[in-house]
Amino acid sequence: MADPVNTDERKCAHQKCTCMVTGGKRYCSDDCEDAADSDPTSECTCGHPGCK
Repeated sequence: MADPVNTDERKCAHQKCTCMVTGGKRYCSDDCEDAADSDPTSECTCGHPGCK
């Protein structure tokens, strides 16, 4: 049986971000949310380790 805490995990809604988010959030950071609002194809600048 799947762990209910992990079933909510999905990729950040910013197209260029590779971070995963949980808890019903769409973005991993305010930077990604702001960038997606202004230019969804802009490079990710969230600064999280492992994100390209």
